[in-house]
Amino acid sequence: MVYIWADANFYRPITMQRANLPLSYPMTARRFLEKHGLLDAQEYQRRLIEQGNPDAVSVQYPLSELRYRDMGTGQNVLLITVDGLNYSRFEKQMPALAGFAEQNISFTRHMSSGNTTDNGIFGLFYGISPSYMDGILSTRTPAALITALNQQGYQLGLFSSDGFTSPLYRQALLSDFSMPSVRTQSDEQTATQWINWLDATHKKITAGSRGSLSMVLTLTTAISRHLHGNIAGRQAMSMTRSTACSMHCVILANWTIRW
Repeated sequence: MVYIWADANFYRPITMQRANLPLSYPMTARRFLEKHGLLDAQEYQRRLIEQGNPDAVSVQYPLSELRYRDMGTGQNVLLITVDGLNYSRFEKQMPALAGFAEQNISFTRHMSSGNTTDNGIFGLFYGISPSYMDGILSTRTPAALITALNQQGYQLGLFSSDGFTSPLYRQALLSDFSMPSVRTQSDEQTATQWINWLDATHKKITAGSRGSLSMVLTLTTAISRHLHGNIAGRQAMSMTRSTACSMHCVILANWTIRW
């Protein structure tokens, strides 16, 4: 009875014990509770998406405290993700970016961690298998990459065409940030927002203020000409690009830019 209540109410101190008891098959009664008006199925599914499976085991992530040999070179980091872009058609759909890749470093053996958007994003930022995603969602644990950028004084700019609507962003990856309400917009609008922010921030840096930039853009379609033209106009001193892909490419590019 206790497990039935814990399962319906996402009380993880009890539900997580399932993995610690061999040959244990705890009883749930979701259909019974729903039939008698004691469980809202839609609300349960919403919480399931946002918080992960209540049976998810606890995840120790990262395994140890982040330590840095030094503060690095302070290069600016630009990470662009494009949903629904198939790598096999990459050169035809985005010729400008394909040409950019040929002139820079391209990591073609960097594979995506899954065929869905969230699985690919999870592997890119967290560096672990998506099988741990429910545990990460339940503890609202941000990615070590984001934590490291914050600890090293990076100014983080976040831009998204879908408003970072996925619970992965809002419940875990970017849980340390105050996120605005979900609002969708065109990829062109997203790119323009990024460019305006980049120009304003660059002026502050050149005026004497210190700090490196870390930028995350999530797009829904390919707009290589709009992005590539503005990136090239920044007169970057060094740029590297890596491609992460699987059969259904989710992660398109990871650029490092230094003025």
